[in-house]
Amino acid sequence: MFGTDIRRTLIAGCIVLCPTAAVSATAYPSWTGFYIGANAGVGSAQTQGIDPTGFSPGQYSDNGRGRAGGVQAGFNWQFAPNWVAGVEADIGRLGIDRSTILTFEYQTGVEASTYGTLRGRFGYAAGPSLLYVTGGAAFVKLTEQWNYLGNKFVPYPPEPHSSSETAIGLALGGGIEAMLGSNWSARAEYLFIDTGKGAVQTIHADLPEPIPTQLDHKFHVFRFGVNYMFGGTPSEAAPPPVDWRGAYVGLNAGIGMSLATGSELTGERTVNLNGTGFTGGAQAGYNWQFARNVVVGVEADINGLGIDDGHPQVPIGQLKFGVAHHWYGTARGRVGYATGPALIYATGGLAYADATNLMDFINSPQVSTQSRRATGAVFGGGIETSLGGNWSAKLEYLNVDLGGRSKVSDGGPIYHFDDNFQIVRFGLNYRWSTLAMGADPL
Repeated sequence: MFGTDIRRTLIAGCIVLCPTAAVSATAYPSWTGFYIGANAGVGSAQTQGIDPTGFSPGQYSDNGRGRAGGVQAGFNWQFAPNWVAGVEADIGRLGIDRSTILTFEYQTGVEASTYGTLRGRFGYAAGPSLLYVTGGAAFVKLTEQWNYLGNKFVPYPPEPHSSSETAIGLALGGGIEAMLGSNWSARAEYLFIDTGKGAVQTIHADLPEPIPTQLDHKFHVFRFGVNYMFGGTPSEAAPPPVDWRGAYVGLNAGIGMSLATGSELTGERTVNLNGTGFTGGAQAGYNWQFARNVVVGVEADINGLGIDDGHPQVPIGQLKFGVAHHWYGTARGRVGYATGPALIYATGGLAYADATNLMDFINSPQVSTQSRRATGAVFGGGIETSLGGNWSAKLEYLNVDLGGRSKVSDGGPIYHFDDNFQIVRFGLNYRWSTLAMGADPL
C-alpha cells in the first residue's frame, strides 16, 4: 500500500514538473557518461512485528533515525534530446540503532548498518537540471533483537535473543540533480527501501506461551550528493547564474512519516507509532541575494497530511495506541548557496500542526484521546534548481518536532506522547524576478 503511494507520488511529480521545464536555447553539456560521487544525509527505520500465528493479537513497532552516508557510481545516456536514462549502484551506512521496552518483560530493537542499491534512473533534462525517478534492488544489513527480560512473578530466567541478516528488497525514489561546472554536479535524493517480511522466530521456547514474531522493515533515506562525470561534453565554466531575488509562490507534494513515541510515566512500557501518508500543499516566500552566491529568504506553507496509524500493542493485545496528523504548516528562514542553476539551502523555524494521540482498551467502552493544535520546531534542507524562465523545482526534507506535551490516560496508566514526523516533498515555484537565467544577479 505505502509503496504504491510512493510510486503514484513520483509519477505525478514527473508529469507535473517535466512539461513545465521551458529551458532557454543555451547549449548545455550532455549528461551522457560515467560518474562517481559521495553522499550524506539522514536515514530512518519503520519496523513492525507481528505474531503470524495470530495467538498474540496486534503488533509492535520500532522506529529510529541515524546519519546516512556513502558512495555511488553510475552511467547516464541522454537522448531525444532531453530524456536521460541511466544505471547507478551505491553502498553506504545507515547508522540506525534503536531499542524499545514493550513491557517490563520484553525489549525489542533493530540496528541497520550497511545498505546498498542497484537502480535504474529515468529523467528529464531541463537545461543544466535533471529531474528523475529511480528504482531497483536494495540490501540492508540488519540485527534484530527480542529480549525476554524476566518476570519476578514467574520462574523463567531472562533470555536475550538476536539475529543478523542481510535483507533483500526494493528501492524506489526520485531526485533533482544540477550541473555545477567543471564536470561536477550536486543533487538531493529520496529513497524508500522495503525489505519485506523476515523469517518467523520463536522467542523463549521454555515459556508456557512461546512468542513467535515476524518483522517487516521499511527505510527512508534523504541524502545530498556530489558527482564527478567522466566523458560527455566538457564543462569548464559554471553554468550561468540564476537570480533568486524576489517573491515566489508554489505547490508541493510528497510523503509524511511519523516517528512518534509514547512512554508510560513509570518507564515500564514504550510504544512507537509509524504512520505514513501523502502530504500536499502550497508555499510562498521571498529571497534576497548577496555577493552573487549567498541567498537568504523566508517561507511559509500550509499543507494537508494523511498520517493516521493505530494498532493493538503486542504482547498486551487488548491495548490499542494511535496517532493522527491531518494538517501542518511552517514559517521558516532559508539560507543557501547559489551555484549555476542550483540553490543548496538549509531551513528552520516554527511548525504548527494538529496532533491526536489515542489509547484504547479493546472491548472496553472507555477510549482516551487527546487532540491539540501543537507548535514546535522544524529544520531541514533541500536543493532548488531553475527550470528556465521564472520556474524552479525543489526537493526538500523537513523534520517536525511538536514536543512531548500530550498525556493520555484511561484512568489507569498515563502515557506521555512525543509527536515527531518527517516530510520529503517535491515542489514547483513561480517567482517574480527582474532577471532571467543567464543574466548576472548582481
